[in-house]
Amino acid sequence: MPIPAPISQPDDSLASNTPSGPGQVALIIEDQGASIGDGYPEYPANMWRIQEISATGTQTVDTPLCIRADATSAAVTITLLPSRLNSLKMLHVMKVDSSGNNVIVALDASDTLYGASASLTLATQYKSVTLLAINVGTLSGWHIIATT
Repeated sequence: MPIPAPISQPDDSLASNTPSGPGQVALIIEDQGASIGDGYPEYPANMWRIQEISATGTQTVDTPLCIRADATSAAVTITLLPSRLNSLKMLHVMKVDSSGNNVIVALDASDTLYGASASLTLATQYKSVTLLAINVGTLSGWHIIATT
C-alpha cells in the first residue's frame, strides 16, 4: 500500500538571512530579554530538590525530594506525612555517613507500605530508598521504586 500524500504542504520557510540548501546549518536563537538582577526562575513542580538533614523530623514532600541524611551524632528518623497529601510525589532518602547510627524512614500511622504498616531502616553508608506516594482509585500508600 503506498504512503498517502500529505494533506497540506509542510512549512519550510525560514528567515531570509538563514542559509539553506545541502550542508547548510541554521541556528535560530530567541532572546528572552533576561538581564542582570532578574529574580530566580520558578522551578516546575516536578523538579527535584535536595535537602540535607541531621536531626529527626517530619518531612513534607512538596516536590520530588532527595534527602541526604547524616546520622553521625545520633539516629535520624524521617517521618513522612500521609501519602494522600503527597500523591504522585517521589522521595529519595540516602544515609551519607559511615556511623553505626541508623536512618529510619517512618510512615504516618495511617499509612502503609505495600499495604502493611512499616518503616524502612538504612544502616550503612550510601544505602538509599526511593519511594512514590500513590493515591489513585483503590491504590494508596507509599511504594518502593528502587533501593541500593
